[in-house]
Amino acid sequence: MFTERGADNEARISIREFFRRYPVVLLLAAVTLSADLCYKMMIPLVPLLFAGRGWSKVLAGAAQSGFVLSETALKPITGGLGDRVKRTNLVMLSLAVGMVTPFFYAKAQGPGAFLALRLIDGAGAAALWPAIIALFADATDEKHRATAMSVFTICMLCSLGIGFTLAPLIKATFGDYEHVFATMSLLMVCAMVLTVWSSKRICRAVKAGVDARARAADPATMAQNLKKLLTDWPVLGQLATLIFIAFMQMMGTSMVTHTTFFFLFDELGWEEKDLWYVIPLAGAGIALLALPAGRLADVAGREAAVKVSMSISAVCLGLMAIVREPWTLGVAAAGYGLAFVVGAPAWMALVTRGEWAGLRGAVLGVVTAFQGAGAAIGLFLGPVLYGDGLKIEITIAENTYNLAGRYAPFGACAAILGVCALAAFIGLRPLKQKQDAANDSPAPG
Repeated sequence: MFTERGADNEARISIREFFRRYPVVLLLAAVTLSADLCYKMMIPLVPLLFAGRGWSKVLAGAAQSGFVLSETALKPITGGLGDRVKRTNLVMLSLAVGMVTPFFYAKAQGPGAFLALRLIDGAGAAALWPAIIALFADATDEKHRATAMSVFTICMLCSLGIGFTLAPLIKATFGDYEHVFATMSLLMVCAMVLTVWSSKRICRAVKAGVDARARAADPATMAQNLKKLLTDWPVLGQLATLIFIAFMQMMGTSMVTHTTFFFLFDELGWEEKDLWYVIPLAGAGIALLALPAGRLADVAGREAAVKVSMSISAVCLGLMAIVREPWTLGVAAAGYGLAFVVGAPAWMALVTRGEWAGLRGAVLGVVTAFQGAGAAIGLFLGPVLYGDGLKIEITIAENTYNLAGRYAPFGACAAILGVCALAAFIGLRPLKQKQDAANDSPAPG
């Protein structure tokens, strides 16, 4: 029997064999890439559009935050709903929302209407991501799940690099935002067509992937699954650790998301045009490493991969804050990128593991909601710690800024990731595999 430490040779199948065994992963990947590309195009588009139309920059930030808050608040609800209905139906519902909203974005006459549409889009994203991540997990066996999640990670990275470049490129080429919104709607249409076409195939793959475990398990209601989870202390402890790390890691990472751009402009003298080739190149490099890293996590152990990734990222960012030389940003970026490709697939495999498969959507909703809450806090704290010549009212932020200057957010992120690494070493341990077979019975596709 395969153990969490990867001793079984079944976990060592080649990447080619993996896709032969789970061809549905490629279909899910295509839907993920197309849909997320639409969402990622909005990130650079919102500030450009608000500036171009003379709308308040503060409201541009509110529009971005509104999307995140709407998505975060609804994910626990939509995630639990996915455990009771077909996940593919939730995916199609969210894609339908994404098909329509770009048309109204183009017609929005003021920032208030735009913000309302962002809230609606956030609700659509809340229905999409827990369902589609759960489908990646449902359609693959436990021993190959990190590889499946690495495919999902690749899609997210590719959409990030392409989306950041594509939206400004279309705007510059055609001179208006209507073509950008039309492209976004078209991407959602493509994702919808592919989902409708492959829905039955996805459902068959989900059923085929869990038949043996479903026969071994007693059928249980959602309430019974929840009771079982709450009374299994080792499993509950691991889930609590994952939720804690989700919140802390995302808060730390978000602290340096925007401040990295400020740092590039202020300390390295970069210009905006320098970003459009660096971001796609960096994303492509990380994406190429993601799939082998997912295979490594399946073989070597997912808990170990998360521990190593948190430790590497904490050390590299800590080095940057201690040395305080501009070149250390390269070390921090390389270290964090490596840590991401090693840890992200393993992390997602742990979050979707078999012990709580009957509640997989609900767990994903809760975990990603905590990630969203951490991101919202980090996006605020990062610029506060960075200072940027403004008077800082918060005492702890002022002291941190005086101590480390513009390197303060990176040092704070390193400390937070160090706490995450410590939590991982204490709370993430391999669980007995016998529970995986007994519990891995997800909702129908």
